[in-house]
Amino acid sequence: MREFRPEDIIFDPNIFAVATGIEEHNPYGQAFIEAHASDQGIAAVALVSGGVSNVSFSFRGNDPVREAMHSVFLYHAISAAWTWES
Repeated sequence: MREFRPEDIIFDPNIFAVATGIEEHNPYGQAFIEAHASDQGIAAVALVSGGVSNVSFSFRGNDPVREAMHSVFLYHAISAAWTWES
């Protein structure tokens, strides 16, 4: 059996859309960030990729809004990641 180093693993969870008008979708972006803040074990050193464009899926065709949403999401994700490592 081949062994992988935890640093070579990349998790690619889906980031669900927010601001769709469906109330249950509102916390999805925050839930994605918080899920990674609580990761332990292998996930603590593995890399994480996420499809940021999914965050603003409900605004496709409205690039200024999508870009603003991506910027806000990434700002909070980066801030949270900095906290995890410090």
